[in-house]
Amino acid sequence: MHDFKSGMQAEEQLRLQSVALESAANGIVITNRKGEILWVNPAITTITGYSAEEVLGHTPRLFKSDVHPEAYFQKLWSTILSGQTWHGETVNRRKDGSLYTEEQTIAPVRDAGGEITHFISIKQDVTTRKAAEDALQRRAERIETFNRVLQTLLSTLDLRQVLQAILQALGQFVPNDSASLMLLEDYELEILAVHGIENAVEIVGKRFSILAADNPNAEVVRTKAPLRLGDAPVSYASFHSGVFARQEIRSWLGVPMILDGRVAGMLTVDKREPNFFTEEYAQLALTFASQAAIAIKNARLYAEVQQELKEREHAEAELRRANDLLQVKLEEVESLQAQLREQAIRDALTGLYNRRYLNEMLEREFSRAARRQMHVSLIMLDIDHFKSFNDQYGHEVGDRMLQELGRLLLKKARREDIPCRYGGEEFAVVLWGAELDAAQHKAEQWRQAFSELRVLHQGIMLHATLSAGVAAYPEHGEKGAEVLRRADQALYAAKYAGRNQVVVWSEVL
Repeated sequence: MHDFKSGMQAEEQLRLQSVALESAANGIVITNRKGEILWVNPAITTITGYSAEEVLGHTPRLFKSDVHPEAYFQKLWSTILSGQTWHGETVNRRKDGSLYTEEQTIAPVRDAGGEITHFISIKQDVTTRKAAEDALQRRAERIETFNRVLQTLLSTLDLRQVLQAILQALGQFVPNDSASLMLLEDYELEILAVHGIENAVEIVGKRFSILAADNPNAEVVRTKAPLRLGDAPVSYASFHSGVFARQEIRSWLGVPMILDGRVAGMLTVDKREPNFFTEEYAQLALTFASQAAIAIKNARLYAEVQQELKEREHAEAELRRANDLLQVKLEEVESLQAQLREQAIRDALTGLYNRRYLNEMLEREFSRAARRQMHVSLIMLDIDHFKSFNDQYGHEVGDRMLQELGRLLLKKARREDIPCRYGGEEFAVVLWGAELDAAQHKAEQWRQAFSELRVLHQGIMLHATLSAGVAAYPEHGEKGAEVLRRADQALYAAKYAGRNQVVVWSEVL
């Protein structure tokens, strides 16, 4: 009777584990030792577009994108065949041909005799996150380029050199096939410089009225705002003849150079392909144009000083004012750079450090611990049944629960501790100088405190529990990544053991 009851319990446990694997948000793939796929959960279809029937019997090369060299996969196989767990990011290809980036962990499975028989791969689609990180990086690089270009523009006061430098520098922000710079005087625009146009002598020095019809430049001057034309010949007949026709212009962008509140001139850029210039390009060109106007003004002031010494005092005052304005702009750029750096290492929802920062500092902190012969402990925490919580009460309530956990970690952590949101509902805390017993005690305090938290939702006080895994240096590993992995394994052991508890990695063995 007892054996029958135990058998029933084991069957129920297997059923629950099966349901958990089937409903996991992360993709799960089980292969044999040869890499042939034996089982996948539904999340794999969501990630790759392939049904389970289409992938079974194949190897993961079905998703190969040819982005990585063969040596990348050789190293991966060398790692897992040696019995180690592999973790990394891989660019794969979906069934529809589109590329995606997945973060995956591959762990070997051994039989009773210690031989590797299977591999389990846990996959997470991080394409959106990587795109956001890349966008943030591009923005930071753009600011750095902007700073460098401004310094270049101020390095010369020769007007002709400044004009050419402006058009060449503009291409670093807004790609173009050709560009022109015009200054405005008495309702007339004069073309002073061009870039990328053959027989430029034909149009440099040409003047035309902004009051004339069929003139996109007049619209820019009138509105003091950028003007984008996705297919210029369709919008304006003037693009059917002259330089525009020879250049086969399709996309056109004009931005005003505003100085002291008035339009001092214009920058225009052209492309032979239609619908090229985005609103982002327009705003970049507009910001650059304001600095170009300052650079042109500085150069003109300098020329006037050379011609009329009696106006030296006035010219110097104007230069100082322009330089002061530039300094303000540079300070704003530096401030924005500092904000971007902070945003790059902080999780927007909880205010904790993010996974990127944890990965960057982990080995540094462990190297410092090795030099000083100090202990370092690492705690991985995860909110139990968080997906079900989100599904039942909504993501807004789920986010509030994540924020509560973030506030708890910030409040209860020591000044030298490093709390991070590792991803989703998973958190990590690095405890500098803390031994294993102290870290386990701290994790238990957090678990208990979090279980007592309540979130009010529609008149109901909601609560959740968390599980934690603890690992320490040097007991459980010499490298930060190794200790992190073992803390994560301990966390999974806590989940497996029933959740709402703290497990030390050594207890997993």
